[in-house]
Amino acid sequence: MTVMLALFLSCKLPGGNRAYRSDRLERMASALDGATSWNGFPLRIEEKDGTVEHIGYRFFSSEETLALGRDVSRFLERYALEADLPLEKEKSLETQLLEDGILFRSGSLSSLKSLCKEEHGDITLQSVTERRHLFSWSAGEMVFPADVELILGRSQTENDRRLPSEIASSAFEDQAPVPAMEDLTPREDGLLVLPGDFYYLESLSSDTYYDGSGIPVNSLLYESETLSNLFAGLIRDSAIELEIRMRVYGLKTQTLRVPLTSMAAYALENDCRSYVGIIARNKEEVELLVVYRNVSASYNHILRVQLSHECVGEGKGKASVRLTPFVPTHSVQYLFEELKK
Repeated sequence: MTVMLALFLSCKLPGGNRAYRSDRLERMASALDGATSWNGFPLRIEEKDGTVEHIGYRFFSSEETLALGRDVSRFLERYALEADLPLEKEKSLETQLLEDGILFRSGSLSSLKSLCKEEHGDITLQSVTERRHLFSWSAGEMVFPADVELILGRSQTENDRRLPSEIASSAFEDQAPVPAMEDLTPREDGLLVLPGDFYYLESLSSDTYYDGSGIPVNSLLYESETLSNLFAGLIRDSAIELEIRMRVYGLKTQTLRVPLTSMAAYALENDCRSYVGIIARNKEEVELLVVYRNVSASYNHILRVQLSHECVGEGKGKASVRLTPFVPTHSVQYLFEELKK
């Protein structure tokens, strides 16, 4: 995976030739006009492959970012900075906070900037309900919705617009992680399982599978296990192509063709865990459900996939996919009911 470049005090904001992960980030960059700090507080700018992925105050260490989740830590850094920038705003900060569903049990949005200090005490993130997060730090407590648009800083239409190019541009740049043998559970047939969990349905599992040497299973003899490994991004030399019909906002559809490896790489880059379950199987093909779940931003990409047994066995060919992207976690149950029809 490409390593993020964290550009701190010595950075210059990227020039006009840079791409941005969101329209919001482009507006923020314009307002900053090359500044390396704002109101005396240091900035964080992250760039990957020529695209600015994040702009915000520098609140969190790499360890804290990992603990909070990349998307939530970026949201907190970005949201606090955006409120301070001289952007054209139609609403007061109080109205914007109210509309965004953000409440402070103690402290304020401004007091988040105490996190810019190198020693800022303990921080915690809790899910107080399925739809709300509680972020606590030494100077306050902030409750905010587990809302994909708020946390990613993009509207649903912008998410849909940008997703095809983001998937197509994703690729593995390293080897699949090698599990520790002591973490693997042996099965009666000799395979080893790295246990995960299940999501919504017991048959929708994040387990992955290995042979006796710890190599990911990739064989038609173990078709279900191979499919789990493929969509989890463990098999990185696959030549299977996905023909995707993507359902976007407003019940419209658009099509794209990408390697399966690009889809899996995109999921890993965006902190999405894969859950795979077989829906149906006949002599010619297999149908499966794949859910890529992002816990911290509370959304899911749901894929209904059909491909032939030959495609699985040879590791090449075409698979047909129906993709419903960015489904809020609290709405997943309704989509599953629709998929059953």
